[in-house]
Amino acid sequence: MHNRPRATRAQFGRFATAFALLAAFGLAVLHAQVATDADLRVTVVTSPGTVAVGGDLTYTATITNDGPAAAAGTVLTFPVPAGATFVSATASQGSCALTGTTVTCTLGTVAVGATPTVAIVVRPGTAGTLAGSFGVASTTNDPSLKNNTAIVAVTVVAPVPTMTEWALMALATVLLAIGYWMVRRRNTLNVA
Repeated sequence: MHNRPRATRAQFGRFATAFALLAAFGLAVLHAQVATDADLRVTVVTSPGTVAVGGDLTYTATITNDGPAAAAGTVLTFPVPAGATFVSATASQGSCALTGTTVTCTLGTVAVGATPTVAIVVRPGTAGTLAGSFGVASTTNDPSLKNNTAIVAVTVVAPVPTMTEWALMALATVLLAIGYWMVRRRNTLNVA
């Protein structure tokens, strides 16, 4: 048999206390790291769902902070799609500006559970599919970046032709000429 010294109760108590302190410190550090993260996400809807060339298309982006901490320095970016013209951008919190072809909305701090919105209006210039791409970021660590972007595709259709005033006046003139010719023709047939 081996003669190993056995730990005394005092030694065991000191070991248990040290282990408990280390475990508590580790949990406190882990909790402190998690409490400083802010999980942002962005979702986007469009209105209307299908738009005609030259019509206004509104993207409404909702930014949500799922916590557990507030998201400081939150920014939403939207590159204006090729073939579209920027009309306006309005944020429910903060402000938006167009720089080059990118809309940048500075939203500031987004509290846990808050859902600020941004409405961006563009005017498509060509028929086809218009893809809008949105991204949200903050200076606070985000543990899940996969929900920080959204891409929305909208169908743009050719506009229904409309008649201008000049076209309507030309049509009226042609119809009047035809009417005059028919009346004159009838009158000449009745005379003969």
